[in-house]
Amino acid sequence: MDGDRSRSDSVSQGSCSGGRHTYSMAELLSFVEHVNRLLVDNPLLGARISPPQGLFDRQQDGVLFCHLINQVQENAINMAHVKQPAPMKLTAIGNQNLMMGGAQRIGCKLANISAEDLYDKNEYLVLAVLWQIVKASLMQHVTVTKHPELVRLAAPSEDLTTFLKLPPEGILLRWFNFHLRQAGIVKEVSNFSSDVRDGHAYIYLLNQLLGQHCSLSLLDDTDSTRRARNIVAIASSHLNCKGLVSPEDIVQGVTKINLAFVAFMFNTKPGLQLPNDTAALHRLSMDRDQLEQRVQMLDSQLKSERLSVSVVDELRKELDMSRSHSRRQADELVMVRRECTDLHEALLANRAEAMRVSSDQVPHLQRQVQEAVSSYQQKDKQLQEAEAAIRQMLEDNKVVQSQFALVVQERNRLRQNGDDNRKELLDEIASLKKQLETVTREKEVLQKAMAKTEEMVQHTQSVYERQAVHVSHLKVLFAFHQNPKSLAQAIYKDLSVEALQRQQGSRAKVGTLNRVYNDRRGGEEVKALFFLLKECFLFVYKPNKRSDPTEVLRVDDTLLDTTTVPGQFFLMISWICDSPSVTPVTFRFESADDMKAWHEALGTASEYWTGVKQRRLRR
Repeated sequence: MDGDRSRSDSVSQGSCSGGRHTYSMAELLSFVEHVNRLLVDNPLLGARISPPQGLFDRQQDGVLFCHLINQVQENAINMAHVKQPAPMKLTAIGNQNLMMGGAQRIGCKLANISAEDLYDKNEYLVLAVLWQIVKASLMQHVTVTKHPELVRLAAPSEDLTTFLKLPPEGILLRWFNFHLRQAGIVKEVSNFSSDVRDGHAYIYLLNQLLGQHCSLSLLDDTDSTRRARNIVAIASSHLNCKGLVSPEDIVQGVTKINLAFVAFMFNTKPGLQLPNDTAALHRLSMDRDQLEQRVQMLDSQLKSERLSVSVVDELRKELDMSRSHSRRQADELVMVRRECTDLHEALLANRAEAMRVSSDQVPHLQRQVQEAVSSYQQKDKQLQEAEAAIRQMLEDNKVVQSQFALVVQERNRLRQNGDDNRKELLDEIASLKKQLETVTREKEVLQKAMAKTEEMVQHTQSVYERQAVHVSHLKVLFAFHQNPKSLAQAIYKDLSVEALQRQQGSRAKVGTLNRVYNDRRGGEEVKALFFLLKECFLFVYKPNKRSDPTEVLRVDDTLLDTTTVPGQFFLMISWICDSPSVTPVTFRFESADDMKAWHEALGTASEYWTGVKQRRLRR
């Protein structure tokens, strides 16, 4: 919000529902001035709020409004539970929840307003809460308990009980009109907007309260703005309400500011005394008699119901205990809300991490599925070609059989013709039999090839289905486990070295390795750490603490690279995904054999997701 806005400006702000809310700059200036006046002697709040737009930053941690509420009602908020300062969002929201509980205790209505709205500096909602606190501050003394002389404002025929039920705004209107009648004015004020715009009612009221300091000659001025300016100057000088109201607020009839102005004048100089005339005293005496009769009636009811004073005291004690218990529960509820807010933020972070990991793995899995589908299509094409070849061979077989039948017929004919061609025919028949045997053997080979092809197709389809199940299981795992350690915790439960070595499955490889770290100055630092390779997880332990790993790395979907320099051997693990948050891990070995052994073990672990892991997930 700009710092050079005039008092008559209106500020518009968008809401989360898509609508827009507006508030007047005049209300902000007036309310901030009242807050500065209330908390001027509070050393914990520092300097005055200036410019007024600084209110939205000052209230963000909830401390300002907590002090303001305790000005209205002492100990409405236990300041021992308010964290000051509160630089973290979670702490500030906890303070705002405490403030909202205290605000409700002094009568504020906070429907559809949350602590997050105030922390996010939603200006419209912040000003709505501040107005209710300012109103409670101004109205807390507008009661017969604080000012017994207010009984003079009751109508002659009005029951005192009915008068006591009036809201503070109604009592202020009665008070305003009482002084107007004292000045001889018949017209009454029924609101704090249109009825006070011309300033006449304020001049009569100030004349009754301040006498000669506010002359009725101000009524002769025909300029309403100039009249309002004189009213504000007199009130600021003699009632110390500078900054609370401006001439524009009076002329424009700003309801909230004019209500606050009238309440401030009442609190500063009510101008009422207990009645001393006989009629008024007689009426008060009658009201007192009525109250005494009601007290006697209640007393008789208490006696008839045999409720003793001790029972009432016990009930009061129980009520006090219940109130104390309720306050403790309210404080506990604030703590629970803090924990819920923390868990909510952690859940959002976990969900974002799970979505990021899942999005990194899905393209790789999609490529595997596409390759499986392509292989299946190729095998299907081979099967179709084999079936076509078999059909061709069956047709050839029919042709051979027909030829054989012809040969038999020819042999019979030749046998009839004589034995001269018998040997030739027998040789020819033998040759045809060999051809038939050859065709039969080729048929059997093709049938076996066809059966093997069908088996390969079924195996390919099984692999495809298993990989699809594997993808779905991986999505479930990655959605609920935001890092490798939580995934390993879900699979193995106990991550100590002894427990992992006892686990069923592949045998764990253990050893102490030298891990290379790069410092900020470009140098290297080598630390000897204890490592355990189990299936696809590489667990990192401190040498003297093997009950819980300090880090868990997943080596599937990784690249392994070895480097050799004179006398030293290096093995580096890097991840295929391009995320900047994934840092390669480098080990230094003293011998080539050790590096080769770990290189082979890590290479086997990197292929784990397509082997044993699928069977574990299906179980």
